[in-house]
Amino acid sequence: MAIVIAMLKIVAALALGYFLNKIRIIDSKSGAAMSKLIIFATSPCLTFASIVSMGSERKDEAVMLLWLGVVIYVFLTVIAFVTVKLIRVPKESFATYMCVLIFGNVGFIGFPLAQSLYGSLGLFYIGILNIHFTLFAYTFGMVLMTGASGGKIKFSVKTLINPGTVSVVLALILFLLDVKLPDIVLEPISFIGQITSPLAMIVLGSTLAGYSLKTVFSNWRNYIVSIVRLLVMPAIAFLIMNAIWGVSELTTCVTLYVGCPTATILVMMSLAYGGDVENSSASIGLTTVLSIITIPVLWFFVQAVGA
Repeated sequence: MAIVIAMLKIVAALALGYFLNKIRIIDSKSGAAMSKLIIFATSPCLTFASIVSMGSERKDEAVMLLWLGVVIYVFLTVIAFVTVKLIRVPKESFATYMCVLIFGNVGFIGFPLAQSLYGSLGLFYIGILNIHFTLFAYTFGMVLMTGASGGKIKFSVKTLINPGTVSVVLALILFLLDVKLPDIVLEPISFIGQITSPLAMIVLGSTLAGYSLKTVFSNWRNYIVSIVRLLVMPAIAFLIMNAIWGVSELTTCVTLYVGCPTATILVMMSLAYGGDVENSSASIGLTTVLSIITIPVLWFFVQAVGA
């Protein structure tokens, strides 16, 4: 039931954004402005608060998860590159499809699912792994997106220094040094971060409303990408994790983490940096809708194997 409720929240926020665009409350300019708000303010606050709030008694396990997260993103990048090459994605959309396959919607789906299934332990696992999402999205993802429109990858140190990476590094230092922030500091940051998930979904729904749904969802590449993102990647991740740790809370959390639909922040990045907004929106919308089915399927599959 928790999984179903989480999915219904997503659909409701998407529908609201779609409706607000149709009645002209949200347009392309306000959507782009809200996208930058999410990227440079609310999302860094959410990540910072989630990390510094974790208990330090699991520091050794946290270090192991930090290494595991790097392996996961190397794995995702390799699969993404092979997939994009096999389906012959046009050069101007190469960066967008790479990001669609690599980055999952951990914040809005991964956290609620992990919390509903395993409580504070689930939040701990996903909280540590979310560090890698933020670092890779705000570094590798932005490097890809800044050159997306021209088909060339541009590297700039300035791109790597942004609120997303700064918030993660600072939060991780405080966590490893056992520095506890007082509530008078942490609570306002957490409060601001909490608006990230619904606002991102509303922006996504508004962006989708700007395109013909027939055109957006008729691209066959988006369906292949969705299958790889939602089923192939998490299935491979589960087989590897199961071989090492067996069917455990960690294995289940990593499987669901990898199987999350595409991150909504990619639309924000596409709008902000001139990426392929149409296909990033379509892929996010399609994977989000399909995940209503695939995430429960993954959950029952893991449970069946462990039974």
